[in-house]
Amino acid sequence: MFRVIACCDINQEVAEALAQQLPDAVVFTDYNEMLDRVDLDAVDITLPHSEHANAIMAAARAQKHILVEKPMTLNFNEALQVVNAAQKANVTLMVAQTKRYSAIYQTMKSLLTDGAVGKPLYVRSGVDSLLSDLRPPGDWLFKKSLAGGGVVLGNGVHQIDLLRWLIGEMKAVYAVMRQSPLNPTLECEDIASCLMEFDNDVVGDLACLYAAKASPWNDAIVWGEFVLVYGTEGILHNIGEELCLISGPQRTRQVFGSFNDDPFRTELEHFGICLINGYEPISSGSDNLHTMAAIEAIYRSAEKQRRVTIEEVWQEICTNDNG
Repeated sequence: MFRVIACCDINQEVAEALAQQLPDAVVFTDYNEMLDRVDLDAVDITLPHSEHANAIMAAARAQKHILVEKPMTLNFNEALQVVNAAQKANVTLMVAQTKRYSAIYQTMKSLLTDGAVGKPLYVRSGVDSLLSDLRPPGDWLFKKSLAGGGVVLGNGVHQIDLLRWLIGEMKAVYAVMRQSPLNPTLECEDIASCLMEFDNDVVGDLACLYAAKASPWNDAIVWGEFVLVYGTEGILHNIGEELCLISGPQRTRQVFGSFNDDPFRTELEHFGICLINGYEPISSGSDNLHTMAAIEAIYRSAEKQRRVTIEEVWQEICTNDNG
């Protein structure tokens, strides 16, 4: 579906190493030069978070379709700007919210849509990792100027986006953040706890850690995640890396599938199909504005130590724009 004809990295050796695996790829160290010189249909942006907005704007000006890694931008204000730029340029902007393309979560969504747990009442979710085991101390993810935030913007954005997709839009959040001693060079939060209210009266909680020595949710040493939905007719969860439904008068337990898919491949295939057919991606930039608004609300709540509504995030940006 795709043919890679150019790759770019400020470290030429890195770009050349990648190009060796791609026989048609030309190497660049400046993406603006690449956009000017190569006849591209689309770009895949995998830069540090701080560079996402500039790269999206440059690609939109060059009339290129855009797939960008999560988070879409550093903050909600930047997210609005890049979505507007893509719409003005009439190019597709898709955010790589990979969880939506995972077979286990797609099955979970289908079961919830079909009423497998009745009316959802409460949702619990968590994501665990130990950043200092995943990245070296000098990595850009440790630096606030490049990463924009800690575990909420780095990992929590996946869960927030997933919960929006599975449950519905969020109405308000109340968050608490901390820094542990486990990531001594990290400049941002590595522990975050968030209570969530959804528009459909579902409530829930989200725990995000870059400070987990291990994960109880699966066998991973430095990574684990789960979603658990309580409903009027049962519960649905993926604890233990299997999808389990407990429902009915006898509380019957059903286990679904063996999920050995590649969500990254599925994500790229979806991007290509959308470009070929002119479809709106399920994780479009426009949709992802709501994820970025929720992330903004979480950081504001932790800073202000109070409940923050998603509406006040939107209203403040709109008021500033009008001013």
